[in-house]
Amino acid sequence: MQQGAYPSKQGTLLNSSDGCGGCCVKPPPQNVVRDYNMLQGTYHPSDLAYMVIRDINVRYIIVENDSSTKNIGIAITTMSDGPVPSIQKILQPKEAVHLGINPPEQNQQYLWLLDPYTKLPVGHASVLLHNTNQFVIRQGTNKWWVSKYRMVGYKG
Repeated sequence: MQQGAYPSKQGTLLNSSDGCGGCCVKPPPQNVVRDYNMLQGTYHPSDLAYMVIRDINVRYIIVENDSSTKNIGIAITTMSDGPVPSIQKILQPKEAVHLGINPPEQNQQYLWLLDPYTKLPVGHASVLLHNTNQFVIRQGTNKWWVSKYRMVGYKG
């Protein structure tokens, strides 16, 4: 370990040579991406019609692949540029996933569209807006893009 450096409780490295004596703690950016159905203890969101929804401190979104022929890889990160992230989920044609992500008061997140074979971006990283909860991935001639919708009854 570097001299003057101490491991913090959050797992980031604190350096006492930066002038603050090692008292500055920089928490890692939050990037919550979870399977919403698993968090709620259900198999499908329609199961929630018969039970009380658990307060799990995540925001519910749906990500859908609108293509009828091609798979698309997705990654959700807190950065819109920089190194290409690894694929977190590959969506089959017409597949939809129900996810839990950062609540609105935490860090902004971005949806990356990645080719499942080359692992390279096939469109721009799209911001996951706080007033939308349905993100439909559409296939174009040259690039992919995300259409954003708000489901009825959503309170963000």
